[in-house]
Amino acid sequence: MTLAKKKSGKAEILTTAKIILSEKGARNFSMREVARACGKSLSNVQYYYPSLEELLSALFEDVIDDSIQKLNEVIVNDGEELKWLVDLIISNFNDVTLCKLIWEAWVNSANCTNSSYALHDFYIKYIEQVKLIILRKIPDMRDDLAKQKAVMCVALFEGLSVLYTVGKNTFIDFDVNDALYTAAYGIINVE
Repeated sequence: MTLAKKKSGKAEILTTAKIILSEKGARNFSMREVARACGKSLSNVQYYYPSLEELLSALFEDVIDDSIQKLNEVIVNDGEELKWLVDLIISNFNDVTLCKLIWEAWVNSANCTNSSYALHDFYIKYIEQVKLIILRKIPDMRDDLAKQKAVMCVALFEGLSVLYTVGKNTFIDFDVNDALYTAAYGIINVE
């Protein structure tokens, strides 16, 4: 089997798994369902991902890698990195599939060791990227203080993502971008 074919097979399985998990949730997610939806045998899926835990871990790693890639773009972007990050976070709130996948990652992290590690790694990388943005804004800030502020910003972003899905157009009837931007700047204390 060629490397290109192997990558293509893995990518197809992950894409299908992402759709099934976001549409049906963790309770109705199985390797057999993924295999059926891909038009592959169960043993073919197990060739790439021997267990459900490994498939879930690979799926969350894929989502994490995509998110980290977007965060890395923030670092490269000159000028208003924090504004760009807030805009990215708000746009992710409207991505129903991504929101469902993150919810499923949280749910599965309690039951699946690999998912727990994947989620842990995601937050370490996420916090590090936000810390780098803060240090670019305030280069003389102590590293430990920048990390503390990054943790608080990430908590703000994640908390709002939970509230946003249930409160959009009810109790969240204000410009979320401006409010989130102002709150993040308040945490960072940028004037």
